[in-house]
Amino acid sequence: APKHTDGTMPKTFYVSKGGADGANNGTKDNPYLTIGFAEDQAVDGRGDMIVVGTGIYAERVNVEKRNLTIVGACSYPGMVQITGAASPNANHATLHVGDGYLRGFRAFNLELDAQGLVPALWLESSDAGAGNATTLSNDYRFYLQNIRIQSSTPDVGVLLVGATLGRMDDFYVGGARIGLAITGSAENNPDSLEFNNWKFKDNVDADIATVTGHQTTG
Repeated sequence: APKHTDGTMPKTFYVSKGGADGANNGTKDNPYLTIGFAEDQAVDGRGDMIVVGTGIYAERVNVEKRNLTIVGACSYPGMVQITGAASPNANHATLHVGDGYLRGFRAFNLELDAQGLVPALWLESSDAGAGNATTLSNDYRFYLQNIRIQSSTPDVGVLLVGATLGRMDDFYVGGARIGLAITGSAENNPDSLEFNNWKFKDNVDADIATVTGHQTTG
């Protein structure tokens, strides 16, 4: 099994609309251009952080690193927008944390606009047992705060699949068919989740719903 760290100290990578992928090294003075490129440079399990400058980022972010933090540089989430991107398959999440990478994930100060993608935010895990978790504290495996979902009627705003031991604070979810959808299985059912200060507006069918399946792909 791969180690959770390469033995080096956690790094902070900076992303800016004025940055450059490849030519720059991701420092504050020489930031990258895209969040996805910064995620590629992060080391699995090391505890790296990606700081995203103000602007609109037309990309899909697929997190495949454990203990990763993504934070918008401005406390108002609308100042850092991730809007998704065109894809041959429209059923791609704007921000997706894949199975096996939710442990230690943190995100702050972001707006996610699905623009018809499914969903805006997708968090999934297949090892619901708390004993398998690398927790942020004694209570939480992952933590998200100050997230705004402002979408053009996607199927789902936030999709939780088998997610456990998580805390999600200060969310605004507007314009989705279902604001928050929760799904899982008998062996891997979402559990031990804490939600604080959620606001829902203009969701078409339901603000919160449990669903038996989902049509999203990675």
